[in-house]
Amino acid sequence: MNHFIVTLLTLVLGICGAARALAESTNLLEICVGLKELPYGFTNSKINTTDFLPPLDHDGRPPSLPAVWVPRLTVLSDADFVSYDQTNHTFTVTADVARRCVNAMRDRNGVTAHRKSLSSVEIPWMPFEVRVSGEPIYVGMFYSFASSTKYYCPLIYSDFDLSADSTNTVRFTIWAGEGETFDVRSDPRISAALVKLGLSK
Repeated sequence: MNHFIVTLLTLVLGICGAARALAESTNLLEICVGLKELPYGFTNSKINTTDFLPPLDHDGRPPSLPAVWVPRLTVLSDADFVSYDQTNHTFTVTADVARRCVNAMRDRNGVTAHRKSLSSVEIPWMPFEVRVSGEPIYVGMFYSFASSTKYYCPLIYSDFDLSADSTNTVRFTIWAGEGETFDVRSDPRISAALVKLGLSK
C-alpha cells in the first residue's frame, strides 16, 4: 500500500510539474519582478560589465536577473494586456489586473493587506524583467512618483488613482532610461510576440 501511495504521489507531482512547465512556456510576453533593487547607475547597456550583471550569454542574449533577485514572480502576461502601443511604449490593463499586479508587488514587499482602492504612488520600487517565451529581453525598475530615487534603466510607471469600484482601464508607460545607449524596448522579439497576441499590426 505504501509503495502504491508513493508511486501515486510521484505521478501526481510529475503531472503538476509538466503542467506548470507548459503554462510557463505558453506565455509569449510577460513581465516578472524580482526581490531587490537594481544597482545605482544600472543600464541594460552595461550588462556586459562585471560591475552590474553577468556578461552576455555566448549567443548575445542578455542575462536573466541574478540569483539574489529570484524567485521571479510574473505580474503581467499575455491575457492581461488590453492594448500595447510599441511606438509610444505604453500598455493598458483592466482595473482588476492593475490591482492584482500592484497588490502582488506590495505583498512581495511585505505589505500583505490587499486593497481595491489604490493609486500609482503605492507601486513598490522593484526590479522587473521583460521575457518573451521565457527568454529574458531586458530589465528595469517599476517606478513610483512618490520616490525621488533616480535610475537610468527602463522604468515602468503610471498615474492611476483607482477607487474600490473603478472599472477604468489603466495605462502604464515604459520609459527608456537616460543612460541606455540603445532602445531595448524595441527588441524585434517583443514586436513578434505582440503580433502573435494581436496587440500590434
